[in-house]
Amino acid sequence: MLAQQEKITCMRVKDLLKEAPVSDWINLAEAQRILRVSKSTVFNMCNAGAIKTSALLIPGKTRGRRLYSRASILAFIEGGVQA
Repeated sequence: MLAQQEKITCMRVKDLLKEAPVSDWINLAEAQRILRVSKSTVFNMCNAGAIKTSALLIPGKTRGRRLYSRASILAFIEGGVQA
């Protein structure tokens, strides 16, 4: 089953884990690169609960930075989470 998923994503999870530096939380561009999907698809995956996300906000400010869990993205790729 993993071989089928590798064909779909064109990347192996092992290769993603070897990249340096590896952070537990990544930005939108990195999430898009790993998943090979558009911004709106990443947003939809977050809304569906398929991948974990966290917002970094400065008190009193309305804008911040949203980060995405690398572990939850890799779990989604491996098929452990269904959207």
